[in-house]
Amino acid sequence: MKKKDIVGPIIIIVVALILIILPPVFRKYLASVGKAPNYDKSSLVCIKKASDNFIIKSTTKYNEDEDVVESILFEFTDNNVNNDSSNNNQSEQVTESKSLLKYFASLVGSNYSVVDNVSKIELSDDTKEYYQSVSMIKNIFSNYDTARSYYESEEYSCK
Repeated sequence: MKKKDIVGPIIIIVVALILIILPPVFRKYLASVGKAPNYDKSSLVCIKKASDNFIIKSTTKYNEDEDVVESILFEFTDNNVNNDSSNNNQSEQVTESKSLLKYFASLVGSNYSVVDNVSKIELSDDTKEYYQSVSMIKNIFSNYDTARSYYESEEYSCK
């Protein structure tokens, strides 16, 4: 057998293997190009700065399989050195944020605690069921995309 007779079939086999293997690889690459980034939807963290000294942070944890809320934790941080509630120079946003804190703390099924300058409120499923007709409660207990849209419409910055 001549050397040329062996090289021809080997080249055909190599080219055939390349043509079989490369298309799926390129298909995967081309499918991922141009797609929107896939966010981790296991938790939604949104932050709103009412002022330089008053920050609201909402952390919503989801069951990834069902896109159902497992827990919601609000943290209200007040870094104001002069923590005087009678301060008349508070901005309207700070006043609204403090009234939101009082509202969440008064809800059925909420657990309220204060550590240093951080007030924490955890909302439970009882809150969701008891206030199911309240649109704000309905929005924050909804699926990831709806809750994110709601928070962003309320001027929160979400990650």
